[in-house]
Amino acid sequence: MNLSERSLERLIKQYVGIPPKMFSRIMPFQSGLNILRQADFNNLTEIAYQNEYFDQSHYIREFKGFTGTNPERFMLNANEKLLNFPLWDASK
Repeated sequence: MNLSERSLERLIKQYVGIPPKMFSRIMPFQSGLNILRQADFNNLTEIAYQNEYFDQSHYIREFKGFTGTNPERFMLNANEKLLNFPLWDASK
């Protein structure tokens, strides 16, 4: 590519809007969040390994960094909001 590492980092930040390191943190978090939302997992360790985290504690720490809460509490709040959301009947 005939670019230095620093020049490539600047270009990525310019066109993507965030530094490459942040982007590389967001992608596995987002993937794990999608798995968590689909309830297609047995435990958090499974999600951590599927998204290439070293272990469950690293996944939870990263999750808290992005959401401000742990995965369990996040899902409880998400489920409460969905359960309390009134269903709209399109036939009316």
